[in-house]
Amino acid sequence: MTTDDRRATMDRRSLIKKAVAAGGVAWVAPTLISTPAGAAEVSSPPGAAGPPVINAVTTTLATANVSFTAGAAGTTPTSDYEYSLDNGVTWVSAGTTTSPFTISGLTLNSYALRIRAVNGSGPSVPSNAFTITRVTTPFAANATTVQNYTVATGVLQVGITAIGGAGGTGGAANGLGGTHGQPGQSAATPTVTPGESLAVAVGTGGGDGAALSNNAITGGGAAGVNPDTGYDGGPGGNGNRQGTNVGAGGGGGAAALVRRGATALVVAGGGGGGGGARQNVNGLPALATHTAVTPASTTGGTPGNPGNSTGGSGAGGGGTVGGAGGAIAATGNPGNGGFRGSNTPAGGAASGRTAGQGGTVTIVALQATPA
Repeated sequence: MTTDDRRATMDRRSLIKKAVAAGGVAWVAPTLISTPAGAAEVSSPPGAAGPPVINAVTTTLATANVSFTAGAAGTTPTSDYEYSLDNGVTWVSAGTTTSPFTISGLTLNSYALRIRAVNGSGPSVPSNAFTITRVTTPFAANATTVQNYTVATGVLQVGITAIGGAGGTGGAANGLGGTHGQPGQSAATPTVTPGESLAVAVGTGGGDGAALSNNAITGGGAAGVNPDTGYDGGPGGNGNRQGTNVGAGGGGGAAALVRRGATALVVAGGGGGGGGARQNVNGLPALATHTAVTPASTTGGTPGNPGNSTGGSGAGGGGTVGGAGGAIAATGNPGNGGFRGSNTPAGGAASGRTAGQGGTVTIVALQATPA
């Protein structure tokens, strides 16, 4: 309140006292409250109910369930409650006179929640405020550590997106090595319990196969590694110069997953490695399709076949439910393993992931906290 406001208030009180002393009837001003910046000025007309109190807010990805305690009764019964998502600028009917009620359609990233009671005299002073914010938590590839995500207070659902590790590129041999395989991508929106911990295991990408080297066996690309057992990619097959000159196969990427205890909520397979090139012939790309099988494999990718005198090296398979490794050109052997299974839940191949790029997991939640 400014100095001018205070003076005006004192002048009004002086006039009221004089009117009462002269036998008149004094006017009683409505109760005013201060509001945060950006909120509309509010008042409680005579006979309105007292302000309600928001006790707790629980959320899914698009809803908020509001529990509250009613304020003091007004001169007439409360006929409705209203809520505001912009700190009191606009109001919407909740369509109820009891606690709790649910607000739907929350698609933005931030809201400022208040509620108020309505009766025949008008609306009450608004309640205390809660801030509702969409929080995104990213997890990068980590070959040695299973990471953890703790569900925040009041959160009843999360959104999870997982992308596996990409495969490595096949080795060159005067021809280009096969293109790396794109990993699987999968998403889920499971219900959760506030305070519970989810395990997050994000695998690395596969290594590139070595190029042809004179009179030597060259190593296949390294397998992508996941810190959980059974979700690694497969290493690429070796290249050689024994009759047919071939580069080594790329390694398969490891899977990415989120689990509750021993139960996997989301699994995204790793991409298969590219096939090694044969002399003057390009290697073939990894197979990046994720054909559904029943049941989906729970076995990690296996190594590609080594090169031999009639062909070159295959690529490593991707991690669990990953893409299969690519074959080398001509008569070369394909990569074993990298079982092409369904992601959990069913998803498809990711796009735009570079050779050997590690997997990622992103968890999103709508969190409500007292302002």
